[in-house]
Amino acid sequence: MVFSDETYFQFFRNTVGVGRCTKNPQQELKRIPKNKQKIIVWVAFSIKGQISCYSFKRTMDGRYYVEILENYLLDGTRKQFEQRWSFQQDNDLKHKSRIGKQFLEQEVPETIERPSSSPDINPIENMCSILEQRVEKRKSSNIDELERFLYEEWQKVDMATISNLVKSMKNRCLAVIDSNGERRNY
Repeated sequence: MVFSDETYFQFFRNTVGVGRCTKNPQQELKRIPKNKQKIIVWVAFSIKGQISCYSFKRTMDGRYYVEILENYLLDGTRKQFEQRWSFQQDNDLKHKSRIGKQFLEQEVPETIERPSSSPDINPIENMCSILEQRVEKRKSSNIDELERFLYEEWQKVDMATISNLVKSMKNRCLAVIDSNGERRNY
């Protein structure tokens, strides 16, 4: 099984709105604007390890998603599994586009279909969260540094972390069954 997803990393992620000075509560502190610079990251891994991490700054559509799969999914996955593998992705519209479906039918041995509004139990969500936390701790000073930190942190993810995430799938599925299909926190 190969797990993949996209997430974004925002430079200087700042959720601060308006502050108040404690000495003079009537005085508002200067707003700190949110920085809109971000990189989007597509990652994939399996029980055998990392497959790829690719960052980009443009808007993704179905055609660009297929380009990413062609360039960053197929070679790494085929090296790990040859032709015996399954692919899991979410129900994003880009993933379900006509061109995306055609590509998957032709190039991927098996794609795991998930119903709309299904609980997201894909361990890639946890992997993205791990990467986000590690990159954010490094406090990048510009967008290029943010991207460099992302790739460095991706390289540092160890096999034990990957193995634990993949092996958790059985318990994730059982938890969703036990909750009658309701969302679960992992």
